[in-house]
Amino acid sequence: MPVIKREEKSRRVGLVILYVFVIGIGALFFPIIQNTYNKLSIQRTKTITNASKTLTKDEIYILERNQRISATKFEKENEWLSKEIKTGATMIEFNYDFMYDHPEYDSVKISFTVTKYKVAGKTVAFISDEGKITKIHSKSGWKDYTTK
Repeated sequence: MPVIKREEKSRRVGLVILYVFVIGIGALFFPIIQNTYNKLSIQRTKTITNASKTLTKDEIYILERNQRISATKFEKENEWLSKEIKTGATMIEFNYDFMYDHPEYDSVKISFTVTKYKVAGKTVAFISDEGKITKIHSKSGWKDYTTK
């Protein structure tokens, strides 16, 4: 009889250790699984549109800065979204550089791609590309602009 009790006790201890191990692994990977689930559910709400904006050099800077600030709101729960917004902000900088390199222009008309997601019931919209400058404005007025 004592041998059977020992086997049963060893089996119980082994099962408890196994359960603790499985729960520990589950707890370790739960945030990763939850983030992946959030990403997949948010990705299904994605819409892409085009928008044109007429901006000065300062307005381009403000647009880029506000987009970076917006990205920080998603750094913890949706890191992938934060990176996507920051990438768009980096692309906006090219337009600022253009205006900086061409002080003869006081404003430009830019066609941007705007990406929108629904996150926690709210729409998150951001510029997701460099955009294309279509018109430039100087003292002599507006003229069409084509990139080379």
